[in-house]
Amino acid sequence: MEKAVVSTAVGAEGLPVRDGVDGLLRDTPGAFADAVVDLLTRPDRAAAIGREAAAVVRARFGWDGVAAQFAAACEAACAAVAPVPSRPPLATAGAAGVPSAAGAARGPLVTPDFHPEEQVKSRS
Repeated sequence: MEKAVVSTAVGAEGLPVRDGVDGLLRDTPGAFADAVVDLLTRPDRAAAIGREAAAVVRARFGWDGVAAQFAAACEAACAAVAPVPSRPPLATAGAAGVPSAAGAARGPLVTPDFHPEEQVKSRS
């Protein structure tokens, strides 16, 4: 779209707008009107501000920029978390499927060759 924008400082609060570069910030009615007239009478300036604004939006809020920010946030969160202590192995099922120390001698509850879909087929 690449359109130049005139806003108040309050209207652009929290946005990365640089006055005169990728938008115009004017806080009084007269200054706001003058900025609008300036852009309407100087289409080259309006186009340059619009192009710059679009470039900022693509860089900061496009998928590539958002993905990079998300990855950085995930890496920071992972670095801030203490390592998880190792856990003892899961208990195996004893009588009636209840975990027990005695069940450990019989082997794991679910083995790598366990295929539940075959169990269902054999029952039908």
